[in-house]
Amino acid sequence: MISGTTTIELDNNGPCGETDIDEYFCGGNYVDVIGDVNATISCSNGMHVKRLYGGCNQALIKKKADGTGGNVNLTVLGGEYECVFGGSKGRPETTGEPQGFNAYIEGDVNLTIRGGTIDTVYGGSNIKGNVHGRIIVNIDDANSHECPLVVHNVYGGGRNAAYAPDTLGCYPEVNILNGTISKRVQVDSNGDPILDPNTNQPIMECGNVFGGGFGNAAAVTTTSSAYGPKVTIGSATSTNEATVEGNVYGGGDAAEIIGSTTVQFDTRSKVTVNGDVFGGGHNAAVNGSATVNINE
Repeated sequence: MISGTTTIELDNNGPCGETDIDEYFCGGNYVDVIGDVNATISCSNGMHVKRLYGGCNQALIKKKADGTGGNVNLTVLGGEYECVFGGSKGRPETTGEPQGFNAYIEGDVNLTIRGGTIDTVYGGSNIKGNVHGRIIVNIDDANSHECPLVVHNVYGGGRNAAYAPDTLGCYPEVNILNGTISKRVQVDSNGDPILDPNTNQPIMECGNVFGGGFGNAAAVTTTSSAYGPKVTIGSATSTNEATVEGNVYGGGDAAEIIGSTTVQFDTRSKVTVNGDVFGGGHNAAVNGSATVNINE
């Protein structure tokens, strides 16, 4: 057990600087954390991490005896990643362990992406790992020439990990404040671009934003039908530019929302969506209402 606030700063000056890492956990490895996990991944173009987690590997992040803590605060300024998870990694159900292991986080998850190359951002956990508080994902490009921001997909929820907060008014919140959620070239198993037979041009994919999670097991269940995932594109800062090259979904990707969804555009900054906007999800139900707002 780790007691107290855990603070991590990872950069390319240490042993991880020029190394390929399969999974990096800012919390404990099979060891619970009592308190907060605060982590900053510095601008590190030489660092390649397949999956980065703000939380633990098959362990819990719990509040202190006085009721404080239990939060994850992860800021990414650079590096290259296949996936970034604000939450933890659990253990799936097996014959010997029919319930699996829920690597839950008792507090909130605050995930801020300011630089780096990331295929997919998830505010929640991977496989099994609930968050009892709120999930907030901020995409806020720092406009760094050394570590530019490249992100291809953003989810407010987790990947095959359900999110059911137990505090009233908590839900996944995705804010595209500044920067571009960009498409990528679709490739085959050899890594070669797949060409459109009609145009002979590479087929582009991704570039989407979801308020919910990914996969059938990543349902979002809120404490009231009045709450649910909220996606905001744009901000109050007039010099910011928020661009989504694909589609915007208030709901999940094959992941149900038991609650309501909201998509909001704040046009006080420059806002561009090249694809379509859906208040609901993609191949996924929304149990409550779906709302799209434009704030000028």
